Amino acid sequence: VPNYSQGMSLAWAKAVGRGYRRLGFISTKEHLSRTNYERYAAFLGQQAMYEHLEALPPLVFSNFSNANIEACMDLFFEWFRRHRPDVLIFPPGMLLKKLAGKIRIPEEVGVILTDVEVG
Repeated sequence: VPNYSQGMSLAWAKAVGRGYRRLGFISTKEHLSRTNYERYAAFLGQQAMYEHLEALPPLVFSNFSNANIEACMDLFFEWFRRHRPDVLIFPPGMLLKKLAGKIRIPEEVGVILTDVEVG
């Protein structure tokens, strides 16, 4: 059984330990629902614990799919420009391939994947 809270605590500790100060969380409503919103709650809990860091609003896509990927990417870049995260925390496979070539990883923004992609 995954422990989403512990995983998010580890992600925050590693990110802050590496000097990141503007942590951005990205997910989909479908993924959050599947995980009973535990990862989302854990992210918000970590924001409260690291109160010396600026709290960025999570980006949650309501309708993320290959069919509307360009609209989702537009929404992502609008959020990215507005909030300027220095590290992104998100499920694997969701955006990483689309971001490659559009954002310099890790020079422009770091990435922490919340799960291991199997298969």
